[in-house]
Amino acid sequence: MITISEVAEYCNVSESTVSRVVNGSTKISRATTDVVLKAIKELGYVPTRKKKEKSKSEELLLVMPNTSLYTLGTTVQEMSLTLYESEYDIRIVNLHQERLITPEIARQLCKKNTAGIILYGCIVDEEAAGVFYAQQVPTIVQQGDTSQLVSVCVNNYNGMRDAVLYVLSRDYTDIALVGWSPNDFNIRARTDSYRNTLDEAGIDSSRILMTELDIQGGYTAMKCLYEQGLPEVVVFAADILAYGGIKFLHEKGIRYPEDIGLIGFDDAYLSEVLGLTSMYQLLQENARLVIENLLWMITHKTVSPPKEILLTPRLVVRNSLR
Repeated sequence: MITISEVAEYCNVSESTVSRVVNGSTKISRATTDVVLKAIKELGYVPTRKKKEKSKSEELLLVMPNTSLYTLGTTVQEMSLTLYESEYDIRIVNLHQERLITPEIARQLCKKNTAGIILYGCIVDEEAAGVFYAQQVPTIVQQGDTSQLVSVCVNNYNGMRDAVLYVLSRDYTDIALVGWSPNDFNIRARTDSYRNTLDEAGIDSSRILMTELDIQGGYTAMKCLYEQGLPEVVVFAADILAYGGIKFLHEKGIRYPEDIGLIGFDDAYLSEVLGLTSMYQLLQENARLVIENLLWMITHKTVSPPKEILLTPRLVVRNSLR
């Protein structure tokens, strides 16, 4: 089992620094924090603390329509670190592809005797939100769609705009977008931003392919683009789609950025390895803000009025564009 001293030695910092990072101290620099968190993940270090029997009222529900999301690991890890010194643990509730929180689902969640609820990637209308207010169960929406509760979300529109503007700055003019289900509120915002930004630049914005949100979907989309005639650059609305596209290009012996440019959106786990330029979604910062806001509600025994907290993704430049 990896110890805190081994993590400290690996990072060339003190044990107290590792402890402070684990405990969510804001007095440690961002650079040092990132180094320590990366080491914790690479070494498989699991912080230990005194265990006690937990009641359901000391649990936070993380409610998700899809527990196979590749962002789940980072989200739960960051939440756990933020909660390290608190009495709360996280329990995941799988809605099995259901994204809409109906009043009935809201009532069922409130009956679970939980300290607070995180609705990840969910849609919450006024009637459903009213259930959480009426039951006074602290609730927050993460990466979801609502104007009725406190929500912490990525700014999809501004993030995609920054991505497209960077592509244009590299002198690309023949551009395609690969996305997924147009019914998803995240892709709608990214697609609207893509179109508007290219239209403003006087560049054709019509080359858009929608596919399944997985590696095979990206592979299929890139194959379709290949058969149509590859563009100069492909903007992937999610990194997992880019991974499938890269797989197809590799099979055909097509190189990036020499033969085609690529940019993703997420800066997910394989992007650094593949050299993919992408938009970092600030998942760690997002998770911390969710927990901090939810703990404030729990402490004050209230459900806060609606408030939208938007985090604009940050461009991470690698070598997939010329």
